[in-house]
Amino acid sequence: GKFISGAASPTQPTGLLRRPALPQPTELREQPRRQQPPQRSGGPLEVGAAVVLSDETFHVTDALGRGSFGAVWRARSAGGRTVAIKEVACASRESASHVLAEAQMLRIARQELQAVAEGERLAERIPSLFASTIESLSPTSWRVRLVMSEVRGSSLEYALAAHRRARKGRGSVAAPAAAELAHACRCTCELVVQIAPVLENISAKVYHRDVSPRNIQVEGLEAGEPKFGLVDFGLAVDAERWRAMGGFGDLGGDGRYWP
Repeated sequence: GKFISGAASPTQPTGLLRRPALPQPTELREQPRRQQPPQRSGGPLEVGAAVVLSDETFHVTDALGRGSFGAVWRARSAGGRTVAIKEVACASRESASHVLAEAQMLRIARQELQAVAEGERLAERIPSLFASTIESLSPTSWRVRLVMSEVRGSSLEYALAAHRRARKGRGSVAAPAAAELAHACRCTCELVVQIAPVLENISAKVYHRDVSPRNIQVEGLEAGEPKFGLVDFGLAVDAERWRAMGGFGDLGGDGRYWP
């Protein structure tokens, strides 16, 4: 599985985020699965659950990723349209606000990309936010859902591990080392060509801060025609405020990929 968009850290300083007001949960409506008892109030999503988005019903088909924050689900409509639904359980309004800040970062990033030449093509490489909702479950717990487009493929981390296993399994019939190196160089070049313009064009407003093989989606790697995408804006921050603080106001993401 792959996290389509990760949860924001509950310990992020609020000074780095333009925290949105907590909206009323009116954009997204949950329905019970057919031939099953209705889900109890506050129940998390599960395979078979139905979610209505703008009068279109989506049924949850499988989990794209799970973590300590919750889960990301794939849901499909009768017409074949798919979305990714990230569901996060929060123990405070501040934590819920941090998760909603991820939605804000996605909106801003997409606006920045669409404002440049070939912006639509670049915008396809990050999730598109369709809806964000919050529901109060009790005086001390909230549930936030982000509904996004699915960036297709698997994580680069998973794809590389699968490639290594496959190569090891082929043994003596594996491709020569020179061919493997050439394939790796072509894919690395494509990674830079496809993802660097995304980062360049959003960096005036948004710093992703967690660009790593776990958060880069790829399909077509084995065929030598990879298509890359960037996901998990859970640690993204307001770039202007981040620069004003000298870049040392908070640490986040994978330390192996810090600049």
